[in-house]
Amino acid sequence: MTTKSLNTQSQQISVLPARDEEILAEATRAFAQNGFRATDVQVIAASLGIGKGTIYRTFPTKQALFLACADRAMRRLQDSIHTASAQLTDPLERLKAAITAYFQFFDDNSELLELIIQERSEFKDRQKPTYFEHRDRSVGQWNEMFASLIRDGEARNIEPSKITDFISQQLYGKLFTHYFTGSKTSLAQDTDSVIDLLLHGFLTGRTTDQTKN
Repeated sequence: MTTKSLNTQSQQISVLPARDEEILAEATRAFAQNGFRATDVQVIAASLGIGKGTIYRTFPTKQALFLACADRAMRRLQDSIHTASAQLTDPLERLKAAITAYFQFFDDNSELLELIIQERSEFKDRQKPTYFEHRDRSVGQWNEMFASLIRDGEARNIEPSKITDFISQQLYGKLFTHYFTGSKTSLAQDTDSVIDLLLHGFLTGRTTDQTKN
């Protein structure tokens, strides 16, 4: 995962017009608080002091508005990860920074988990949820990074995509375990232990050697 590849990804993150950002920010709050079905676009418009038609000119249906909110959330997540990790040259430090930024983002924007949950519940016919659309767009750079660690002898000779998938699944699962259990601690407080287990496992070298034998 080179700095060049990360910079290329950042350039793909489009900047919405200020009015659209305001609409999506307010709609995100409404969807997260009330749920997709109970959210009234007219109420969103009124809270912004605009007509409902102004929203529908850009987002023609409530579903389109919701999915735009989900897309905005994932773009913001990718932007946060990029900002935290892009300038680091050491691959493992870059990975740690990315994981830290990932957890901090959801600590700061916990309501966005509601969008992920609602999208899966309300739009089951979608081929791929927004979260995974964005995940798949960025996965190549992480595969490249793990491939480089394997070539340098710093990581086991495992298919890089399997490493990426494993880490991605652990982080995704951690989000929802934390959310549904109502944990009183922040995700950020668990970051060091998660990183330690992901990178080093839980077996000692002696136990690992015995298992191999």
